Amino acid sequence: MNIANFGALPNYVPSSFAPPIIKAQQYEVRADHEEWIGTVIDFESQTTEDDFVQPREFYNKVLAKQEGQQANLVYNVAFDLWAADKRIRYETYGIWYLSE
Repeated sequence: MNIANFGALPNYVPSSFAPPIIKAQQYEVRADHEEWIGTVIDFESQTTEDDFVQPREFYNKVLAKQEGQQANLVYNVAFDLWAADKRIRYETYGIWYLSE
C-alpha cells in the first residue's frame, strides 16, 4: 500500500512530469496547539492483545477475500525487512508471531 501518493502524479517529488506541489497557506501558519509546552518523556505504552485485533481482522477477513493478497503482504514486508538490522528483524518476527 502507498500512503504518501499525490493522486495521478508520479510517486516521487519533485517530478519534471507534474506541476509543482504548493503548500497551502493554512499549513504556513503555526497553530496554537503546535507550540511545544512541557518536557519530553519516553514512550510509556505497552503492546497488548488489543493492538493486534484490527491487523488480524484485516489480514484474515479483508485480504483473504482477494486471492494472493495475504501472500503479497507477507512478501512486501519481508522484502523491506531483509535489509534491517538483525535485532529489528527478530523483533518484527516476534510481532508477526503474536498477531496469528
